Amino acid sequence: MANLKHKTKGDTDLQGKPRVYFCCHSEDFEKYFDMVADEILKKQDCAIWYTDKAVNRDDDFFADLKQMQLFVMPVTANLLFTPNHALDIEFKFAVQSCIPVLPLMQEDGLEEQFNIKCGELQFLGKNTANQTDISYSERLNKYLDAVLIGDELAEKVRAAFDAYIFLSYRKKDRKYARELMRLIHKNNFCRDIAIWYDEFLTPGENFNKSIEVALQKSGLFVLTVTPNLVNEPNYIMETEYPLAKQEGKPIFAAELVPTNRKKLLEKYNGIPTPTDAYNEFEFSEALLKAVKKMAVKRHPRSPEHDFLIGLAYLSGIDVEVDFEKAIKLITAAAEAGLPEAMKKLCDMYTNGIGVRLNYTAAMRWTEKLYEAYKSTLGENHDKTVAVLWDLMTAYLQNGEADKAISLAEKKYQATAEGYGENDTRTLYTLHWVATGYSHRGEYKKALEIAQKLYAAHSEKEGENHESTMSAASIMANAYFRLESYEKALPIYQRIYDYCLKKFSQENSDTLLILICIAETFLKLGDYEKSLELSEKAYELCADTLGEKHKTTAQALQIIATNYIKLNQAKKGLLLSRRAYGVYCYIYGPEHSATISALSGIGSAYLNMKKYKRAIEVFEAIYNIQSKKYGGEHLNCVSALENLATAYNGLKKRKKAQYYSELALDIQRKSR
Repeated sequence: MANLKHKTKGDTDLQGKPRVYFCCHSEDFEKYFDMVADEILKKQDCAIWYTDKAVNRDDDFFADLKQMQLFVMPVTANLLFTPNHALDIEFKFAVQSCIPVLPLMQEDGLEEQFNIKCGELQFLGKNTANQTDISYSERLNKYLDAVLIGDELAEKVRAAFDAYIFLSYRKKDRKYARELMRLIHKNNFCRDIAIWYDEFLTPGENFNKSIEVALQKSGLFVLTVTPNLVNEPNYIMETEYPLAKQEGKPIFAAELVPTNRKKLLEKYNGIPTPTDAYNEFEFSEALLKAVKKMAVKRHPRSPEHDFLIGLAYLSGIDVEVDFEKAIKLITAAAEAGLPEAMKKLCDMYTNGIGVRLNYTAAMRWTEKLYEAYKSTLGENHDKTVAVLWDLMTAYLQNGEADKAISLAEKKYQATAEGYGENDTRTLYTLHWVATGYSHRGEYKKALEIAQKLYAAHSEKEGENHESTMSAASIMANAYFRLESYEKALPIYQRIYDYCLKKFSQENSDTLLILICIAETFLKLGDYEKSLELSEKAYELCADTLGEKHKTTAQALQIIATNYIKLNQAKKGLLLSRRAYGVYCYIYGPEHSATISALSGIGSAYLNMKKYKRAIEVFEAIYNIQSKKYGGEHLNCVSALENLATAYNGLKKRKKAQYYSELALDIQRKSR
């Protein structure tokens, strides 16, 4: 990998280690590389590859990237808001190549912009808003285990091969060596034969011993024939080839570029006549004869064997990376009932390992894995329970809250009967039930369960425990959604005090709760208090997150609304315009947050009795909402009501009545 540099645990040998590529904005490298690399190397014995600003991003560079098993990308404002190779080129290459990407959130408040730039890709961050979540360290470890093949499993994979081929090639011919690997494995009789090649031994390293061991292990010496073998003295000529002859290895010469035969015979004593690698029939016939001379140990074919060989092609363990072969073999093993293969397919579809992200497929295999574990291990086995949480997450990700609720309720009943109502396992399951009802929009039911959770956690762990606060958060949000603002307010205030003690007032979670409090005061009609708190939130957000951040804009919009309510519409108009500009920058003109800010502009015009300007704004909103949801959707009602108000202000009663009746008709139909 001449284009890349590397880091390993204790500077150990690279050969056979899982390959991770670190990509970041160039200005972030010094700040984050060692920290992130050390964090990963503590959990996985892998090789972390990286590059610098001066690297030539040519075909060889991308061929190297193609061999990676994982891209790790620290997410910063630099990465998201300024042009850079990491996001604009390397990230896109990984996605197109079906190589999983692990984004590590390094700065608060970038979540929405990250989703705009990178889609629905899951990220990890050390600060989490969900207090019931497992820790960052545990989540990182779980992710790395899902994506990378550990030492123990890699040894099982290597033991599953029938035989080994030693592939010899000049470093100048790496692309031909990779092509030759593909041509060898194109033949089905070589599917379970591994290929050793010194891809990860770097210039200057003393690798004679490694090559000697690999040659002894291999049953066939395959030589990549190009003019580079004969046009100058080289390591193959002086060391590898003589060593293969000394070890008595059968030699198979594959010609990928026409080479002078006379020179080849002069430089390589006793070399057999090279076979044209691109003559499919001739190459297959000659390769089959050579393979028959090898000591081949044919393993019995089974789901376990298919799974291990599939993993080899998925991760490039002593074979070339071949996602098509991998998915075919692993799927066959899963369909034959092998739980390990089902689990791997769940990981592959969830994280985009060798396949496109597909949460529906991941959910389907998680369902099958859950049933397999339940029938073989029992419902309360640790593996079964772990898959149950994964399955409920999958249901919520796919908008199937009904299934998540059903599963969570059944598990809750079983856990309550087995361990008791107040057992930690039972309460954890109940959190899932409440979350499911919130996702389904049944806030009364979510509130009822959250109240029960809150009481149990308060008694068990105390009122200031993170589990208690998690239940309180569900309660507060349910009260707010149910327009019980008086009840939501004191709970939000308690959560805010908790966040201040646990984090700081600049923490993103703390700021979001402060904004919730300000918005609750707004709904209660205490505009002065809401203004005071929203201005405080805005100043903290602007200093911590920057002016062009969605949380900053959220605080700004609440300030604007308060000014309008306090009959200072000119100030409200200016601030709403600023919030609108930020939302347009982040989301574009048709996002719900952008529309909300635009509605604030329209409200300011209504307050200022500039009815024609208000009509322009609310007609624009109605057109956007109609196009997005349909003209008779509930989301259109607010714009219609405001249009009626504006036309009333202009004394155009028929127009006002038309829009008012249209709004009422939509509301009636939705009941």
